[in-house]
Amino acid sequence: MTRCAARAAAVLLGVFLAAVAGTAQAEDLTGRRLTFGGFGTLGVDYNFARNLQFRRSVGQPDSSNGRKFVFSTDSLVGLQVNAAWSHELEVVLQAVSQDLADRNWRPRLTRGFVRYLPDESIMLRGGRIGWEFYPRADSSNIGYTFLTLRPPVEMFGQISNQDFDGGDVTLMEPLWSGLGRFKLFGGATSGNVVLADGSSANLGGSQIWGVQADYSRGPWMGQVGIGWYLVGHPPSLEPLVAGLRLTGQPQAAHLADEFEQKGRRNEIISAALVYDEAPWQGRLYLARTQYGGPVGPKLNIGLVSVGYSIGKFTPYGLLSRAYNYAGVQPTGLPDLPPYAALNAGAYSAQTLSQTNQSTAAAGLRYDFARRMDLKFQVDEVWTQGSVLVFDRNTPPRGHANLTVIGLAFDFVF
Repeated sequence: MTRCAARAAAVLLGVFLAAVAGTAQAEDLTGRRLTFGGFGTLGVDYNFARNLQFRRSVGQPDSSNGRKFVFSTDSLVGLQVNAAWSHELEVVLQAVSQDLADRNWRPRLTRGFVRYLPDESIMLRGGRIGWEFYPRADSSNIGYTFLTLRPPVEMFGQISNQDFDGGDVTLMEPLWSGLGRFKLFGGATSGNVVLADGSSANLGGSQIWGVQADYSRGPWMGQVGIGWYLVGHPPSLEPLVAGLRLTGQPQAAHLADEFEQKGRRNEIISAALVYDEAPWQGRLYLARTQYGGPVGPKLNIGLVSVGYSIGKFTPYGLLSRAYNYAGVQPTGLPDLPPYAALNAGAYSAQTLSQTNQSTAAAGLRYDFARRMDLKFQVDEVWTQGSVLVFDRNTPPRGHANLTVIGLAFDFVF
């Protein structure tokens, strides 16, 4: 176990023991204006593939190295404070410690907002809040709230940071014996995307905004949404752009112009259908991302999961896939020594954020105590170039598959 992983395990164990010891005190605070809570996951994974490194999200470093037990991929801990000044006004603060780009497990403020409910039909939030492009994305760090060991990476792993600084307005209205909600949100986000060479791209100053609507009735919930993501500081491609223009070839010059344009938006369209009534749980998520240029994700994403509870045990299965639907724009240059580096650079720039990956997973969840569970999961992953799996083979395999087994202990208090 690495020093960082040992430190993380110690922190998680300490928080859990404090939670168990302080349960009565926490319950005594119920009904008062100030409440404390927390959550955590202590997970261990084993990846059977040599030189293929499995990641939970694009914001994580090379986590699950081949043929090693790794604690950092799925382990995290969070603490939360709720201060309710009145029925209408509440302040929420949350900090989470997990393995991210800097690898130091430093706690990070993930929620810090004021929530105001002037009446039952409207909610306003301002500060650092979670975005919900997909159902339950707002609570993706809380493993206990998910049926599976981790949120499906093909969908939830494409975003390095699940929060933003800004605000949202939610309108709620009873509708057809159910509840309809409509949300507007917008703000600025940050975070780091870890690249295959070990470096990271800072997304500070990026902007997001969008709309979302959902309808709940009984055990069913449906949701649709559309959002836009504007990268504040995209990676510079100046040397490649200059080299393409120097060739004098029109197609290469056009591609250089495409590389140079700033202010391109990434559009995310999503839809979901959820069923949740014991003993069955079911999820169907669909999404499409479209970046307005040659450098950026152009993905179709889908997943389906089903679970069936038998007492305290819930066996489940998951199928998910993300694939790039757009091809690579050629430079028009011959693949000869004078141009080989430019062709390789143009190809790398366009495929750097692609994900062609599928997962079939099966697992078992055991809710052995109140607000605690154990999960065991086996993932079979197929990839043909993916930002979520680092291929350290020389040369890279192209088509590859890996098997990952995981065990996790989740708790909330």
